[in-house]
This record gives sequence, structure tokens and C-alpha cells, in this order.
Amino acid sequence: MKLKGFRPCSGCSRLYATRKAYEASEPGRLNRAKKMLHLSVLLAALALFSQCGGPRYVSMEEVKKEQSVKLYLRNGKVEEGIVTGNSAAELTLISAADHQSHTYTATEISRVEPSATYYDYQAYPISNAEIEKYKSSRNAWAYGVGGAVVGGLVGLAINYPIWVANDDPPPLLGAGIGAVVGSIYFAARGIKKDQQIAVRQVRYLRERESELEQEKQSEEERLREIERQKEELRKKLEEKKKKGKGS
Repeated sequence: MKLKGFRPCSGCSRLYATRKAYEASEPGRLNRAKKMLHLSVLLAALALFSQCGGPRYVSMEEVKKEQSVKLYLRNGKVEEGIVTGNSAAELTLISAADHQSHTYTATEISRVEPSATYYDYQAYPISNAEIEKYKSSRNAWAYGVGGAVVGGLVGLAINYPIWVANDDPPPLLGAGIGAVVGSIYFAARGIKKDQQIAVRQVRYLRERESELEQEKQSEEERLREIERQKEELRKKLEEKKKKGKGS
């Protein structure tokens, strides 16, 4: 809204005209493009950090089964392991200290944190080398491509009205920024999903290996028992033969 009787000073008018001329010039457009590029890098970094930095604390209701956690108890002790069951009133986990099941009530727990270490179903740690061995990039690529498409469309939708009103910046620049930010954000989610799938696979393979080992031990014990019974039967037959000869 213009004020009646108000006239800007000649110096301000010249400064405004100079600024508009600079913005319309090639260096001005390049400067705006650099600013938009810096903004896209900043947004991409924020998107990446938002995925890498998970929540430090979680409530008992948020804890999921098979999640690796660290429990800080009110008596000063710290328990770490894999969750096997939880509710609003209590939480059960296999401890990494003794590989036994322990149940703690909500009144015993001070706080719960996601553990930086993944554990198998017996609360033995899973190394990063094992995770990398079974981790694929399928979800990282799929999420990244999908994020680029979604981000590009969102950036185009946001930037197009601005371009129509001001003839700057070009719509494709906004679409490009959105595509970069979207691809990084969703690719980070895909990488995390690939990692979780690899962890589940390692857990399954270890559990299956443990089951096969138990079956092997049971079979060996059964064979030893058969051999023992055969040996007892052989001794009885020999004793019977000796008695028959003596009579």
C-alpha cells in the first residue's frame, strides 16, 4: 500500500533501481543460482542428519519386539540386550551379560535407549561385517529413486507459483532441489531398511545353526544310547553262553 504524499529519496530510488538491474543481469542470476544451490545442500544435509540421528530415549510403549535396547534401572544397574516382549507395565529381554531372560517392571526402569549394537535371539552381538555381508542396496536405490520423483514434484509445485509471480527462479531449479533432498532423505530410510533386513537374516541363520547343532547333539546322544544298549545286550548274551557251558 502506498502512502499519500510519501516520496522516496533519490538515493534510495537509485539503490533500488541498481539492485533490480543487478538481479536481472547475468551475474545476478548466477548469484541467485548459487544461493539456491547452497540452500539445496543445506536441506539435503538436514534430511540426512534427521535420518542418521535416531531418538535417544524411547518410551516402553514405543519399544518393539526384537529391538536391541539399553535399560537404565533405578537401582543404578544397566542392562543391554534384545527385547522378547513388552507392555506398558513391564519389559522382557534376553540380557547380553548372561544370555538369560529378565523381566523388569515400569517402576524398576528409569529410561530406555536404543542400543548401538544389534543382538541375535540369544543376545550375542552381531558385527558390522556380518551385517554388510548380507545387506543389499535394493531398498536404498528404490527409496532414493522414489524420493527423487516425489521431491522433484513437490519442489516444482512450490516453485512454479513463485516463478509465475516473479519470473524467477526457474521451476526446474526448484524441482532439482526437491529431487536432491527427496532422494537423500528417502535413500537414508532405504539404507536403514536394508540394514534391518540384513540383521533379521543374520538372526535367522544363527538361530537355524543353533537348532541344527542341537539336533546334531541329540542324534549323537541317541546313537551313543543305542551303542550302550547293544553293549549291554552283548554282555548279557556272553554271560548266558558261559552259564550254558558251565551247566
